[in-house]
Amino acid sequence: MSEKLASTSYEVADAFEANELFQRNGWTDGLPIVPPTETGVARFLAAARLAAADVVGIEPVRRRRISAELTTIEWSQVEICESPLNESRCRNALM
Repeated sequence: MSEKLASTSYEVADAFEANELFQRNGWTDGLPIVPPTETGVARFLAAARLAAADVVGIEPVRRRRISAELTTIEWSQVEICESPLNESRCRNALM
């Protein structure tokens, strides 16, 4: 991956600890998550043909720009891009 992601990253021992981290910080509704990885985020962005900094939306109340990187991390669905069959699904999810 040639592009450095801007988001803070956290080191955890395993997926269980990642879920605990999300719970402690209020980043999840309580359902199990697929922890986002830098590799997974990069794969999702490549499949969607987007750069991490690309703006995919504007939050209407505070007018904050929403980047493709943050959207990918929020969705935590980066693993669906592993298969070439799912590349169009990744592209369509961000459009």
